[in-house]
Amino acid sequence: MRIESFPRDVFQEIEPMLYKLFGLDEIVLNNAIHFAKDKLLYDPEEESKVDSERYIYLPLSPNYSIDWFYEFCQKYKVAKNSTTAKVLHFLYMFLPVEDPFMTDNNYWEYVTLVRPEMLKLYTILRCGKTKYRKNISITYGHKTITVDTERPWLQMELERYLDKYLGVNNVVEAKEELETIYKSKAGPKKNIELARVIWGTFHLLNMTTENEIPKIKSVSNVHSKLIAGFLILLGWLPKYESDGEHVRALMNYYRKKYKSISDLIKITQYKLSPNSSMTYY
Repeated sequence: MRIESFPRDVFQEIEPMLYKLFGLDEIVLNNAIHFAKDKLLYDPEEESKVDSERYIYLPLSPNYSIDWFYEFCQKYKVAKNSTTAKVLHFLYMFLPVEDPFMTDNNYWEYVTLVRPEMLKLYTILRCGKTKYRKNISITYGHKTITVDTERPWLQMELERYLDKYLGVNNVVEAKEELETIYKSKAGPKKNIELARVIWGTFHLLNMTTENEIPKIKSVSNVHSKLIAGFLILLGWLPKYESDGEHVRALMNYYRKKYKSISDLIKITQYKLSPNSSMTYY
């Protein structure tokens, strides 16, 4: 893990926008900054180089190249000292910002592997016209058994289990979570960051000199291409989508469905059941 510096005065200038426009978690960001600085301070070779008054420190994105960023700015006519350049440079250097204290392997196993399967099971159990089916078949290896022929005991037990360890209210909610978080081939974590960058960059480009965000009726071709170019720079979008059509479609969808970045991020974040305590499943 390579840790890199970023000018503190520039960070303080753009920090409110990182929260307001991109929905970065202030606690997570500060945790990451303190963790990176402490890691350098405990390294005898790096300790003397740390200048906390002038810089903050964060783990550098593995895709980062200053030359590539300058090429991006030149291609999309982004002034190097502009607020837009400062914000995008920070995001390019450090996204995604990871919380160093989130190291619970059971948590990650649940939200990335177990929960999507539980959501699919829930939608199957609840998709019928009646509450319970007359019977269900279970295939294990090459053998199949039919149960619930007289009483839906297994369906009832599965229902109780999913209520405790899944905690969704209905099929619509379960399907929406599957669509927004787990559908993308890039993976659920990337889905969150993709939405964050599209929403935040769009509003950054439309922000007034007074840092106000006017109501925009449509996503311009220029802005959608710039956002697509930035996602390509991050390595999150294939180069053949540089025309910005995919970005425009996503942003128009976000604008119709969500009122703020907090609404959007909330729906694309990993979820836990409110009914489970220390165990996830």
